Parts: sequence; structure tokens; C-alpha cells
Amino acid sequence: MGESSFQLREEIRAGARQTSPLVVGIVLLLVFAYALSFWLAVNGSVLREGVLLGSLALAGCAAALAIRRAPISTRALWLVVPFFCLFLAASEPARLPLGHLSTSAGSRWLVAGAFALGAYSLLALAALRLLSGSSVVAWSLGLIDAAMVALAVSTPWYALFISPRLGDHGGWALLPELVVPVAAAVAMVLVWLSSRAVSSPEISHFVLVAAIVAGFVGAVLLSRHLLAGGSMAAAHVALLASALLVVAAAETTGRSATVSPRNRFGVGMTRMAVVLVSFAVALAYAGLAFERGDEIGGFAVTSAVSSLLVLRLLVHSLERHHHSTRLEQALREQEQLAVMDSLTGLYNRRFLDAELQLELDRSARSHAPVGVLLCDLDHFKQINDRHGHLVGDSVLREVARRLLNAVRNGDLVARYGGEEFVVLLPGGDKEKLWEIGERCRRAFEVAPFQLPHNDETVVTISIGGACWPDDANTPRG
Repeated sequence: MGESSFQLREEIRAGARQTSPLVVGIVLLLVFAYALSFWLAVNGSVLREGVLLGSLALAGCAAALAIRRAPISTRALWLVVPFFCLFLAASEPARLPLGHLSTSAGSRWLVAGAFALGAYSLLALAALRLLSGSSVVAWSLGLIDAAMVALAVSTPWYALFISPRLGDHGGWALLPELVVPVAAAVAMVLVWLSSRAVSSPEISHFVLVAAIVAGFVGAVLLSRHLLAGGSMAAAHVALLASALLVVAAAETTGRSATVSPRNRFGVGMTRMAVVLVSFAVALAYAGLAFERGDEIGGFAVTSAVSSLLVLRLLVHSLERHHHSTRLEQALREQEQLAVMDSLTGLYNRRFLDAELQLELDRSARSHAPVGVLLCDLDHFKQINDRHGHLVGDSVLREVARRLLNAVRNGDLVARYGGEEFVVLLPGGDKEKLWEIGERCRRAFEVAPFQLPHNDETVVTISIGGACWPDDANTPRG
């Protein structure tokens, strides 16, 4: 135990030594970028945006290199992080460098907002992929949860901050940029929820959540700059912090420790708590709207949040029904596997023994005979040795098909084991035993068995029979 612990510590130290120079170099570079950003912000230079673009490009490259190291459970999320950085970087030139072109400020911020919305929408969709998989019902439930969060964030944000100032600062062209904080908040909640859906999330996953939080703060500060004035320096600091945290998360992906799940609540309960908090926030804002005399706004919010909640309950009940249906189907398949032979599709020996006992008990009351035919393939081992077990399996399936076609309706054919098959004949006296046995034997003489590569072989079968009560009185007899 002590030796294994020592070896584990040595491996951790070796990994730390391997990655430390790169991590230190990246941190020093971005600390320098922070200092340069502050200095350039004071001097009002456009190079401040260049520093931010370089940091986002570094973050995108680090995230692209981290995809192969990412655990399979979170790889879908890391696949979109480079595009997230690319979209944020694409939104930067629209804010300042394009200002020197013959474009209006509204057009520039419209393009910037569209790219930023795309960035956070990609993260939200990737988090939904982790939460919902490929189930349409689960996706619908996740989209409703995202809409609940968006409604809870957007209604007070628009009514208290955007609506009073929007008309005096550029009009509706600024709206995409002003909606970015809402998209960032939704992405932040969904990525955090996806960390709880993973069985053993890495610390890097939570660092990525912190990066989205920094991006959310930057989006809020940009909105404040647009509608309430103020410097862009604080917003750039937040976006630089987001780039720094993305690099840190990417660099530690696949190398950081995992967090042991000590959840008092599962991911389902956590999602329900998020939905209920969003519902309460939206209703609280609706109450304030009614109190201010904005009946239309309050009624719209109340109707929207109530409709989403009812829709979520309906989809959730549909999901529960879907899960229960799948569970019932799995139980039926398990029950079928318990009595069926998986290779031939016939009943197995366990089911045959139980059914034979039932037939004997029934016949003891009705005094009707019960017959049993035991069928054994001749020289089957030679087929396996000459052609292989896969060909032998196909021969066994063909044997089962021919036996089923030879017996009567109501007779039971079971695989007794290996190349042995049993036919249970309710009401089968000596005459019926001979008749059905001869039909089974002739079924193998009709045509040879087809093998791969246009080859064929002749299979013969030996059949013996016994009936109750003439030959025996017990199933074993």
C-alpha cells in the first residue's frame, strides 16, 4: 500500500514537471498582457484590442490542443471551446478596428453582438449535448430549462437597464450586444449543470465555468459602456481574464485531479432547483411590474413563465413515460433471454424442464399422453473443426429452423445443449412420436446445408423418443 502510494505521488510529480514550464510561460505571457492592457487603456491605444485578440487566439489554440486529452465524457464540450474563442475574437474587430471604416457604430455593434451571441450559444448547445445525449425528449427538456433561465435573467435586465436607455444610445442595432449577458448566463448555468452530470468531473471543468463567469462580467461591462458610459478598460480586463481561464482550463484538461461526487442532490434535483429559482425570479419581477403599473409587461412575463413551467411538466412526464417504456422493454428482453437460447432463438433447457413438468401435471389429470423427442446431430464436431465455429453456429440456426417447420403447432422445440435438441409433444403417443420424429428426420434430407463460399454439407440427425405413461412417469425418466 505504501509503495503504490509513493509511486502515485512520483507519477503526479513527473506530470507536474512535464507541464509546469508551459503553464508558467502561459501565465507570464498573460500577466504581461494584463499589464500591457492597463497601460494601453490609459493611453487609449487600439493595441489594447490587439492584446485581447492575441490572448483569445492563444486560448483557442490551447483549447484545440486539449481536445485529444479531454475525457470522453466532456469531449463534446471541448470540441466547441476553440470555436467559442474564435467567435469572441471575431467580435473584437467589429468594435474598434472597423470603427475606422465607413460603417456606422450601430452596424459595428450589431456584428460584434452577433458573433458574441454565437460564441455563448455554441457553449450552451455543447452543454446541452452533455446533459441530454441524443434523446429528443431530453433535448426538449434542456431547451425549456435554458428558456426558463433566459427569461429569469432577461426580463429584469431589459426592463431595468436596457429599455430606459436604448432609445438614446444607438437604438435596436445595439440589442444583440445587450443580449449577450443573457446568453452568457444561460451558458454558464448549463456548463455548470453539465459538470454535475459527469460522474467524476475534472477541476478543469470548473475552471472553464469560471472563464464563462468572467465572460459574463465582461458582457455586462460592455453593455454598461454602451448605455451608461464609462471606459472599455474594465470590460477588456474581464475578457482577458476569461481568455486566461480558458487557457488554464485547457492546459489542465486530462491532467488535473477529478472531483469526487459528493452531491446531496443529483443532477435532476439540481436542474429542478435552477428551474424553480428562475420561476421565482420571473414571478418576482412580474409582481414588481404590476406594482409599477406595467400590467402588459407583468402579464406577458407571468404568461411566459407559466407556459414554460407547464410545458416542462408535460415534457418531463413524457420523459418519465419514455424511460418507463424502455425499462419495461428491457425487462421483457431479460425475461425472454432467461428462457430463450440466444443463438437459435429456441427455448432453452430451463424453460423445457419447467414446461415438461407442467405438461406431466396436466396429463396426470387428463390422462393424455405426453411425448418427448431427443434429437442429436451426427458428427457435428467435424463441421466445427473443418469450417470453424461461426459456420457451426449458422448450421445450428438452420437446424432450429427446420425442426420448427417439421413439428405441429403447439409442439415445443428447445435447445437442450450443444448439438442436442428436444421436441415436447403434448398429446404425443407412440404413433405421434414416430410420425413427428420421421418428419424431423426427413427435414434434413430435403436439401443440404449451405455454407459460405458456395460450399454445402449434408447434416444428419439421430432421434429417440419416449412418452408418458408408457415409458416413464417423471421428467427425468
